[in-house]
Amino acid sequence: MKILVTGGAGFLGSVAVPQLLSDGHQVRVLDSLMFNQIGPLALYINPDFEFIKGDMRDNETVKRALDGVDFVINLAALVGAPLCKQREKEAWEVNYEAALLVESLRAPGQGYLFPNSTSGYGTRNPVDGLCTEDTPMEPISTYGQTKVKAEQELITKPDVVSYRFTTVFGLSPRLRLDLMPNEFMWRAIHEQALTIFEPEFQRSFIHITDIARCLAFTIENFDKMKGRSFNVGHESMNMTKRQLAEQISEKTGCKLSFDDSRADPDKRNYFVSFGRIQEMGFIPRIRLDQGLTALREGLKTVEWSSTFTNVQ
Repeated sequence: MKILVTGGAGFLGSVAVPQLLSDGHQVRVLDSLMFNQIGPLALYINPDFEFIKGDMRDNETVKRALDGVDFVINLAALVGAPLCKQREKEAWEVNYEAALLVESLRAPGQGYLFPNSTSGYGTRNPVDGLCTEDTPMEPISTYGQTKVKAEQELITKPDVVSYRFTTVFGLSPRLRLDLMPNEFMWRAIHEQALTIFEPEFQRSFIHITDIARCLAFTIENFDKMKGRSFNVGHESMNMTKRQLAEQISEKTGCKLSFDDSRADPDKRNYFVSFGRIQEMGFIPRIRLDQGLTALREGLKTVEWSSTFTNVQ
């Protein structure tokens, strides 16, 4: 298959693109390189790799990128509540308007894979039980609002699969240290102390390599998945912030403290059900313990840099 990955030089794309290439696909990446990433450089030796530097908001660029592909995986986005709050206009342009631009320009039969986020569940009201794909989406942040609105319009179109990814963690050529497990682990290693706010808040996690596997899995199983949205993660990684911090403390020996004086403006406080994606046959492979161990070993070598976060 020939696959376009928008945002293919980003945190997720930098892991997903090599996975797709190793599976034998031809991959074209469209990315603006807004964080001055150099991760794609190692891929140019592969004759099945192609790169276009450009803006998702430009019609002619998107037309060129879509030409001749079988699938588009739209990973291009301004990601996270802080960044989208800081750059709200651009967030709507990229996360929502450009996502619909891809829809308007893709040819009939070109499959469209669109990632939303479980942060879209919001939520202003407590969730009773697990969030399923039928749980109302009540996003609070601009990030959640842009992604949910795009998904709601796209999923009504032919040949679309959407995902609601849980919080992703792990190492990537475009490293991010502003994701909760990554940030907790870096601080535990380099500061030897963690202060956790709202420690009983419930969160769900998934390792980045399983995101790459899920995208590849969907390409192979597209016909039975199209027209549906899927929570992506595993129940074993439904846990409180306290539980996550305690596991990180066990691995690093850092000092833990807890504080309820600060509030999370995104209000993500719920566990998620993954039955629908499991029925398709996809189950994440990387256990939390395994992922945290790899994260610890990798982050020992990393010093903090503003290039590793989505906001300055």
